[in-house]
Order: sequence, then C-alpha cells, then structure tokens
Amino acid sequence: MKNILLPTDFSDNSWNAIYFALKLFKNVPCQFFVLNTYDPNQKNVIGARTYVRTGMIIDALAESSENGLKKIETYLKENHENPLHRFEFVSLKGDLGSVLKGYQKQKDADYIVMGTLGATGAKEVFMGTNSVRVLKSVRECPIILVPHAYDLQQFECIVFPTDFSRFYDKYELTPLIELAKLTNAKCKVLYLTQEFDKNEVQEQNQKILQDRLSGLDIEFYDVEYDSKLAKSINKFAQEEQADLIAIIHYQHTFFEKLTREPVVKRVAFHSQVPLMILPDLI
Repeated sequence: MKNILLPTDFSDNSWNAIYFALKLFKNVPCQFFVLNTYDPNQKNVIGARTYVRTGMIIDALAESSENGLKKIETYLKENHENPLHRFEFVSLKGDLGSVLKGYQKQKDADYIVMGTLGATGAKEVFMGTNSVRVLKSVRECPIILVPHAYDLQQFECIVFPTDFSRFYDKYELTPLIELAKLTNAKCKVLYLTQEFDKNEVQEQNQKILQDRLSGLDIEFYDVEYDSKLAKSINKFAQEEQADLIAIIHYQHTFFEKLTREPVVKRVAFHSQVPLMILPDLI
C-alpha cells in the first residue's frame, strides 16, 4: 500500500491536485493523508494585545482548518468510491514545510502531491513560499507539483531530463520506476546539451541509467538547448505530449540549476504537465 500526502489550503488548485492523485493511483491500494496546516505567526495574530486575544485567533484558525477538512471528507465519501483508497484527514499547527517534513517521516510517505497555485491566486506568492519551502524542507520524499487546472486523462509518458554527469543510485530512481510501472508509462530520457559528444563519465553514467531503467519502456533523446534549461524542458515535454516531468534534486552539479528557486518557478509556471522532484540520495 502506498502512503500519499495531500497538502491542501482548500483552494481550487489544491482540490485539483487531490483529483490528480486519485486518478493517478486509481488502481493502486493507497492510504491518503489530506493535510491542512495553519500557522499562527505574527502576521496572523497582528493586533493581538493579549494572550486571550491570541488564543482566540489560534482557535479560529484551528476551527477553520477542521471545517475545511470536513468538507473534503464529505465530498470524497459522496463522490469517490474506490475500495483501494483509504483517507485520513489531518489538521496541524505550524509552518507547512516544517510540518510536512516531520509528518512525511512519521507516515513513511511515498509521494507528496500538491498544487502550484494557492488560495490567493498569485503564482509568485505560492511558488515563492509554499512549494519552494516544501522543496527545501522535504528532501527524502518525491514531490509532485500539479499545475493549475491540469486535467489528467491518460498517464502515458514521463520525461526525465539529465546531463549524465553523475552516478544514478537505484534508490533515488525508485519512485520514478514504480510510477512508470504502475501506469505502464513510457520514459523519455532527455539529454540537454550544447555539446553532443559525451565524455567517458557521461557514457558510463548513461549505461548505468539504461540498466537502472531496463524494466521500463525507455527512449533516449539528445536535444540542444540555449541558455534556458526550463524553457527547453517544457518545450520538449509539450512536443512529446508528456504527462509528467521528473527531475532529481541534484546537488553541486551543472543540473542543480533546475532546483534553484527561479528555475523551479519557471518550470512549474510554464509547464502544462505536472513536475515530480525526486530526492537526491547521494
């Protein structure tokens, strides 16, 4: 059974991420944890002059969180019938990134699925805080970011960009391999480069990757890019009608640009398909 965390702020986009997860794992036994956090920080309690006032605000935030989760629970009971799926609804106090980091470990979550656009409707606000904060905090679990209004129909193609500059540990590829097997999706490995000739290390790493993915339907593509990695990835994904872009959370390599905030934002903002960030376990 898979354990899936579904953070929600009760926005349309977080609802859409829930729908995406239910469709993606429709044939998989799953325990879904629908999680809402409320953060009684200084911004939320501004103007509170007494501990009583502060306590009232915290109580109101907690009540609002619980009520929102009850609405989701009621809707899913009435509209989602799948004997393979079980649900738990959780309201926790604290910062989303910190809460998710601890809760993911506690529940041994296999995936986190969340939206890229929050209740404010401002991409820059949400991606600049919640999504990027979660990416920075949660490093042991793959995170799937679902674009606003994305409607999953058939899950058939995963794009995996790489520059073959590093060794591929089999464990860091496990979520990608499992997802491809669960959905029978094709995996298209995208080599983005300005020089098509690979060095000895790259050739060796490509062979290792091919071996790691040997149980999948895989294809390799060499594509020249200009100075914009995110634009090149999104263009390729669109041309290939991909259903997911998967990126390893690289550290200290050429491709680490992909997981710095500005590039993550550009990939998520301009991609019409979900983005999965795989943890770098090396």
